[in-house]
Amino acid sequence: MHDKVSVPLSWSEVGHAANVGMWRHIFARSTKKTDREPNTAKPSWDRDLVGAIAEYAAAKWLGVFWRPAIGETGGTDVGPYQVRSITVPTHRLCIRPQDKDEQVFLLVLVNHATPNCPVIYGWLKAGDAKRADWQAEDWLYYVPPDMLRPLAELPA
Repeated sequence: MHDKVSVPLSWSEVGHAANVGMWRHIFARSTKKTDREPNTAKPSWDRDLVGAIAEYAAAKWLGVFWRPAIGETGGTDVGPYQVRSITVPTHRLCIRPQDKDEQVFLLVLVNHATPNCPVIYGWLKAGDAKRADWQAEDWLYYVPPDMLRPLAELPA
């Protein structure tokens, strides 16, 4: 593993981000939006809350304003970057076939036991993740955390 970094959050920050995740989930259900993850049978509050906490942590670490969009698609999550979250340290960065090859994705661990201490594992461009050996039967690409680029090399 490279230079992963822990981003301590106050419980107020966790609550703010989780509230955004809750509203994202409510918006998606009320407008009948479907989850993009084909491996999820039912909509998940957890994924929306964890994703928002991960975005907040990435923004805090980068020193940029987090614009907590609800109902907007097509933009980036934090500054010029996309953020993908995991809740288990051995899970992988998930890249979709339609993700733009030049887009940079950060992988952030939000552990259920310590959601106030997310860990940014590293980053990778979507195009670099689209390898046959990382593609699963669901057509998504799953990048092992130890294959991510170090945060010290994150493009500006």
